[in-house]
Amino acid sequence: MAAWLDPSKETGLIAELGELLERAGLSHRSDVKAILKDGKDALVALGQFDGRSAVFKVYRSEDAAKLVENSVAALMRYGARLDWLGSAVVQVLASSPASGLLVMEEAQGTQASRLPDRLDVDQAAHMRRAARWLTQCAGSDTVERGFAPNKSLRPLEDYIQGRDPLAAECTDLLNSLKSQRPALRGHPLIWGPTHGDFAPVNLVDDGRCLIAFDVQGVPTLPLIKVAAHFLVARDFKRAITQPLQWGLDAQTTRDFLQEFENQIVVDTLAIRFFVGHAMLRRLLFDSFKGKGRENAKVRAQHYLQDLRE
Repeated sequence: MAAWLDPSKETGLIAELGELLERAGLSHRSDVKAILKDGKDALVALGQFDGRSAVFKVYRSEDAAKLVENSVAALMRYGARLDWLGSAVVQVLASSPASGLLVMEEAQGTQASRLPDRLDVDQAAHMRRAARWLTQCAGSDTVERGFAPNKSLRPLEDYIQGRDPLAAECTDLLNSLKSQRPALRGHPLIWGPTHGDFAPVNLVDDGRCLIAFDVQGVPTLPLIKVAAHFLVARDFKRAITQPLQWGLDAQTTRDFLQEFENQIVVDTLAIRFFVGHAMLRRLLFDSFKGKGRENAKVRAQHYLQDLRE
């Protein structure tokens, strides 16, 4: 069970979800087995729906109905454009916006956040699938826009104060990103529809297909920025086990970018900037403990060193 679930509350939460399913007219098709997450924004459970392994998600915010509608629309839209051979999203099994409830088929495979250190995994193939997911998702709905780097940095500056003991690394990263701005002003970037949080924790890989979940909308973002944030989310807290590029594992980063470049132009200046931007966001907003903190600091230092060389 996830760390943020109090085991003593699980029975009561399952009963609560059962009552909600009954009110939605879905209880006869549902069998809730376990609670995965009991969070402020959502309750997430595992079970079966019509005999299929399923994830039950109950949104708890005031706009829960809208979130359900947005999620269903996004999953249906993405499901129609992904090839389902190497790229997919979880399927919607049922929904009840009035109840804030979404039922999805459970993605089969291994969560991508657990794959990087697995010796039995073809890492290059996995990274190629991740790159193809992004480009397939965007499809032909892309547009070129000039980059305004100041807009990416202003929201982060105010958060650096009080981030001791990571304030030094945050400040150094911010200063590095500021120094990269002149060359990037007006730089052409390809924007397209994408997953709002394309990160390993929201992806499952079964060895053939990469399946995305926790899709709540269809945001249009710079694809190279989404790619960089995926790469940083994958590597940042991990121990260094191979040569680095911009503080990331060099070989798997190249595997990803080579596949990505088949569809989207990969510009070194832009990807390097967004890798640093993603590292700064992680340092500011992630929870870091023990070895994960030290690994992140070392990778940030390598990023800065690469830019000085």
